[in-house]
Amino acid sequence: IEVEFGTVNRVVDGDTVVLEDGRTVRYLNVATPETKKPNTIVQCYGTQASAYNYELVYGKQVVLKSDKRNQDRYGRNLRFVFLKGRNTYINNIIY
Repeated sequence: IEVEFGTVNRVVDGDTVVLEDGRTVRYLNVATPETKKPNTIVQCYGTQASAYNYELVYGKQVVLKSDKRNQDRYGRNLRFVFLKGRNTYINNIIY
């Protein structure tokens, strides 16, 4: 398992962020309601999941751990995400 570090520059939705270096990261084992999927209405609690993700990680340093699958079909990096300096596993909090 590879460990990387990054700072969250943008929150896309409840389970996806963009880092300062431009990488898009999709949280592994997390499925929040859709808010950005084309031709799909904003799903129930999707806005709240996005807001919570923003509050939790925006502007913060995170630790990223890869798994067997590195990217999804959209080219997003699939990672387990932890807040740097804290033993906080984002994937468990949001889900």
